[in-house]
Amino acid sequence: MRRFGADEGRRVYKALENAADRKIKIRIVQHSGFAPDFDQESADLAAGRPNVENATVLFEDWWGSGVVHAKVWISDKKDVYIGSANNDWKSLTQVKELGIYFAGCPHIAKTVEVYFQNLWTLSTLNSTFYTKQAWDTQWQVSRKVPCWSHFLQPKERCRFASPSAGHSDLLLSAQI
Repeated sequence: MRRFGADEGRRVYKALENAADRKIKIRIVQHSGFAPDFDQESADLAAGRPNVENATVLFEDWWGSGVVHAKVWISDKKDVYIGSANNDWKSLTQVKELGIYFAGCPHIAKTVEVYFQNLWTLSTLNSTFYTKQAWDTQWQVSRKVPCWSHFLQPKERCRFASPSAGHSDLLLSAQI
């Protein structure tokens, strides 16, 4: 598999394992339309490491369908990667993907961390208490949405549960 680039992908995962072994706090929030079948790598990274947290958001529970395809990595509260590449060796080495890396940009990292924290919060909430049916006037369909969605009239909306306090040294948002 070396000639196909698998060794490069393995180096990424090995670097994460090494960081976890050095007790660096790592939080991974991911979407997997195939949970729990394809969440094993993240679960393995978290196993036996209290400094590694892993959460899965099932967007189908919140919107009826769909995924977030963007991947986000935040490191040291100042470096950010946002891109389309899946976090696997094939996407990182063979598929032509697009991404942008911000080095030394704490203001961008802070803004992107709000997005990450919101996904993390979604992973902790029971969607049955926070979803409603709404009429989409553009597409003329009824759709399931979070109760704070712009598809609902302002008087019908609830308030989004705030992200929890506390930050991580390394935050990952992945779709598997």
